Amino acid sequence: QKKRVSGATKLLSVKQGTIRELAWSPDGRCLAFSNNRGTHGFIGLWNRDDTEITWVAPSVDTDISPVWSSDGSQLAWIRTLGSQNEYDRGLGGQRGPSFEVWVASISSSSSNGVTGRRVVKSARRVFSESKYGLADDGSGYGSRPLLWVNSHTLVVGSEAHSGSGGKPTESDGWLHPVAIDLRQDADGGHVRDLTPGAFEVKHRVLG
Repeated sequence: QKKRVSGATKLLSVKQGTIRELAWSPDGRCLAFSNNRGTHGFIGLWNRDDTEITWVAPSVDTDISPVWSSDGSQLAWIRTLGSQNEYDRGLGGQRGPSFEVWVASISSSSSNGVTGRRVVKSARRVFSESKYGLADDGSGYGSRPLLWVNSHTLVVGSEAHSGSGGKPTESDGWLHPVAIDLRQDADGGHVRDLTPGAFEVKHRVLG
């Protein structure tokens, strides 16, 4: 979807790391992006009329692949392990999940001359894969990592195909798209395999 933004050209810059995975909000006012800093990474929000960047639920892990819901009220992203957890996995340990899916609730406000500034109201983990997710050379989620089906359903690739509370309980070793229902409980959504069977699905789009 193409966005036409009027006005002067502005430069978005950060002091550390690289800016990747740019995603405009549906109304074209706010840009979400990933900021990779080597051992960790953040999701940032930049309002086009602002000079400040808002970091969304920053941590010591690496956040990637931001995607807006269709109404712009939610932002989802993938959180991968920090370097220490990756090192532990290399030694055969299981410290923490291979990756997590997080969702932030976003609201708009007007202050300091900025109209429609995006404010992060809350953020929560809705899915975690603690033992599996090693397909696709370790990514565990394939291409087009996150898709919003509607305001309460996300699709992500996973080898863990069922469970509740955002904690998968079964796996058959095949990478499939799974649906996460965000309405099911407070700490995470109900997980449902969309394509059961002995095969892998690495590419997916919404019809």
